[in-house]
Amino acid sequence: DKLRGKLAETKKLTEEMVKVFEAGAKQSMGGFGLMWAGTKTLSVFNNTFGASVKVAASFEQAMARVKAVAGATPELFERLTAKAKQLGRETQFTSMDAASALETIIRAGQSPEDALKSVDAVLQLAAADGLTLAESANIISEAMNMFGKSAEDATDIANLYAQASRKSSLDSRSLAMAMKHAGTSAKSMNMSIEEMTTWIAALSNAGLKYTKAGTQFAGVIDSIVSEESIAKLKEARIQISEAMSPREILKAVGEGIKSMDVAKRTSLLKEAFGAINKKGAYVLSVKAGEEDVNLNLDALFNTISDFKGAAGDMQNIMTDTLTGATNRLTSATEALNIAIGNIFKDSYTWVINRLADFKGWIAQIIEE
Repeated sequence: DKLRGKLAETKKLTEEMVKVFEAGAKQSMGGFGLMWAGTKTLSVFNNTFGASVKVAASFEQAMARVKAVAGATPELFERLTAKAKQLGRETQFTSMDAASALETIIRAGQSPEDALKSVDAVLQLAAADGLTLAESANIISEAMNMFGKSAEDATDIANLYAQASRKSSLDSRSLAMAMKHAGTSAKSMNMSIEEMTTWIAALSNAGLKYTKAGTQFAGVIDSIVSEESIAKLKEARIQISEAMSPREILKAVGEGIKSMDVAKRTSLLKEAFGAINKKGAYVLSVKAGEEDVNLNLDALFNTISDFKGAAGDMQNIMTDTLTGATNRLTSATEALNIAIGNIFKDSYTWVINRLADFKGWIAQIIEE
């Protein structure tokens, strides 16, 4: 209360100072006096609370971008602004980082209400896996759009990505890259996001990284629904049918080719799945049924699906460090500057607008 009182007194004195400068300038030197007074007032602001006002102005501009894309009501925009400020006060991410995340979420197609619901999950994944808030917002929004998930599912998606990151050779960036190539094929087979993540994790553990995991996944899935590929597998006496699920087909392929010599097995995989996808097909058929827990799809699925709380656990570990504390201090300092700067921002804006008006008037006179 004492701090608020002192700041209120300072604000009142500042506003009175502006009025004095304005009145004196008008009485003594006219327009040029007003410019002089405005410049002096601006100098006083800069020497006292200029840094805080500039931070507050930057945050205001960041939230203006949110407002421009959100089409939110004044009440909802206030809630978005309050949320960004809260995250800046309480986490390692700054309020401007939070504003950028909200903008990214909304640009990805979520409503402002949904952005408020999902932004905490975005923050958790970012802290857990070393992402920027904008990166995390893109990753979670893309997954939500790809699998028709709602904002209420954002925390589960963050936890799934975090679990895949700590239980396989994937990280969130590489999983997101792979999903961009694999998503359409997974959806065509009604695969869940957990199942697709498991398959991509197995491919990544086998050495197929980043986009390769996604393209090989898509190539394998697209092949097992191809009449030509099915015919090739049946010719080799693989016991499959069109009624089987992708996992059942690949299990049958794995059983059928285990006893083949390397040359015959390689030839069949190349004919049925294509030369580019034969390694992925081998991993998802043969290796997926072996005991290696990093490749066995059933074991890997059980591990990755047990994702509750994964992002929060990783976030706590990653932020309980000196670097985490330093980032937290940086964010809190910015939050303080925003709070102080907002007190003086209107007066600061008034002075700048008067100077801009006057200089524009001078420019017009010179040109005429």
